[in-house]
Amino acid sequence: MERAIDCVEIEVACSKVLVKNISVHGLLKKAFGSKNLPLVLEMMEAGKLDGDLGAGVYDFIADEIANEAVRVWSGFIRLEHDDYPVHVNEFHGVYWVWSCDGDSVGYFLSVDSAISFVRHNWENLYEEGDDQGKSDSDLIDQTGVAPI
Repeated sequence: MERAIDCVEIEVACSKVLVKNISVHGLLKKAFGSKNLPLVLEMMEAGKLDGDLGAGVYDFIADEIANEAVRVWSGFIRLEHDDYPVHVNEFHGVYWVWSCDGDSVGYFLSVDSAISFVRHNWENLYEEGDDQGKSDSDLIDQTGVAPI
């Protein structure tokens, strides 16, 4: 799978988006304590998650994104024998792509970039609700009549 040009690492997502979000501050305060919060925010703003604390912040943010993100776009990849889901998820302004193959491609700073990545990397893609991605000829019933 090709990596998108506008795909970023978690440190960039932290420095450009997450460090500015007050809700994320609350999560970080709860996870790392009031005493460590200023240092955690400083590391995030610099985009350098170094040392044991930085590794902890990295793991925490990665887990939060993976487990607490909300689905904002859904589609399916039509393959010969089945259709496989692909989703774009959002966590406080950071987006990531989930697919059955489970390979992480990184993070995106806009939903449009994430969806563009999906459209570019998979053929036979259709959005959820797009009549299962079937063409007009697929919709003709066995009598040869297309549904109205």
